[in-house]
Amino acid sequence: MINWPDSLIDELASRRCVIFIGSGASASAKKRIGENDISPPTWAGLLKLLLERSPEDAIGSKENAESLLEKQNYLDCAEIIRTTCLPRAEYNRCIIQTFSGYEPTGVHKAVEILDQKVVITTNFDTLYESLCRQGQGRDGYSVIRYYDDGLVARMRSPTRLIIKAHGCISEPEKTILTKSDFFNARSKYFGFFEALESIFLTHTILFIGYSVNDPEIQLILENNIITYPSANPHYATMSSGSHPSILAAFKNTNNIDILEYNPENDHEQLLESLNNLCDLVEERRAIHT
Repeated sequence: MINWPDSLIDELASRRCVIFIGSGASASAKKRIGENDISPPTWAGLLKLLLERSPEDAIGSKENAESLLEKQNYLDCAEIIRTTCLPRAEYNRCIIQTFSGYEPTGVHKAVEILDQKVVITTNFDTLYESLCRQGQGRDGYSVIRYYDDGLVARMRSPTRLIIKAHGCISEPEKTILTKSDFFNARSKYFGFFEALESIFLTHTILFIGYSVNDPEIQLILENNIITYPSANPHYATMSSGSHPSILAAFKNTNNIDILEYNPENDHEQLLESLNNLCDLVEERRAIHT
């Protein structure tokens, strides 16, 4: 089980924390295709699916992308797929089909119970916002994608805010997948990413199901720690087994403390730990009310 830091529990209880959910939060989601239950793909799995739908061409783009995928050079592989291999309409269709139709996971439910003002995700799926918009609280949430106006205004409003930093299946043509996508989005929607950087600077971030290898997020974290060094860390849940030097690097370059858990039994311990965190946060809130 994760031993949650007392300072993090205080931040969550006071709703001063921002939760960042990555693809790991959706990894256990299921939907039925024929006789099989399938889960959303990893980044590598998505690139493989896109390549399966890509036709061959005269300059060997697909073969080159497949080679990059084998070498785990995902950003360059994605660049070739999106710019050369796959027609835009087929890309959009694949994104919608791949990330639609799943049910929210226990991780999503735990994040909702923690009830923070802001949740950020780089996931294309709509699992978390669909969960939040059920029941009596459905009108208390706003969803902002990187290309939408109003992030600062929503931050000042009483509504809960879900930030889709890489876009959404609602507009698959605007999803961020490649280096060019990152550059173009940051150039065109500079105000959004400047506001996002401010959120990272002024809040404690709890990363859940996120590998912290996104170049945009790494840039924000590195810029913040260089410009405004802080003794107050961010936190990230991560499967146990990383070398101590890797954990030290996260701390030194991104100001992130890693909270390790045993990944056996389909990351069962992560969900147990999150449910325990929900209890601890509720107890802390009860003390201060």
